[in-house]
Amino acid sequence: MKIKIILTLYDEAMRYKKEYLIDFINGRMRKRDLYIYSVIIGGSWYLGLLIAWIFFPGFYSIFNNTISDLGNPNLNPFPGFQIFTITCLITGIGGIPVSLYLYRHIIRYSRRLAKIAFSLNLTSLISLIMIGIFPNTGNVYYIHSIVAFINFLSSFSYILVYWLGLIFYTRRIPKVERFISNTIIILMISILTVNIFLLFYSTISKIIQIGIISTIILRFSFLEWLFLFTGGFQLALIVILVPNVLK
Repeated sequence: MKIKIILTLYDEAMRYKKEYLIDFINGRMRKRDLYIYSVIIGGSWYLGLLIAWIFFPGFYSIFNNTISDLGNPNLNPFPGFQIFTITCLITGIGGIPVSLYLYRHIIRYSRRLAKIAFSLNLTSLISLIMIGIFPNTGNVYYIHSIVAFINFLSSFSYILVYWLGLIFYTRRIPKVERFISNTIIILMISILTVNIFLLFYSTISKIIQIGIISTIILRFSFLEWLFLFTGGFQLALIVILVPNVLK
């Protein structure tokens, strides 16, 4: 009798875990779990890049080397480029539950905005996976360049859409909190816009060889790394603000 009760309780526990896991993957998670999971995925991304950087032979400079160089098998042989590839795969796949969580929160306020933000977010994650699969060398160089461009453009776009959504749909919170929230958002949008503008300016200047591209702070590789950290910081703020502002 006792064994039967234990087995029944075990089955119930397993069923609960299975249901919770399915809900978790689909973005139906507790706020606390969202924060913990986001820290794990975000931390894995930056830690993976750091480890790939450590294995990079010779001197790696953020002013001369792009992020993709960490995944170049010619520049960063085993195990460096494999670590970069695995990091891109883990982050790209692991980011989907977070994007679904944000989608489920925003859709209660605007179905159109939620769909646009989720589509851009998903595009960014898929292109990140492809960046890991197709290195910036050999016959797949152009594929890498295209997906890298898509990744930056979609990342900038979905972060911007999230910020705009937070501005438009914060009317229900107290005025003081709304003022603080909107001030932070406007500041983040300004930083994001300047960063992406300089990034595109750097790219165009390099192609047509005009401007002051030789300036260190305007080099593409440096701006790319700058966007990596500013964009990551802003995404972290979005993950914190969305469940607290769009209740």
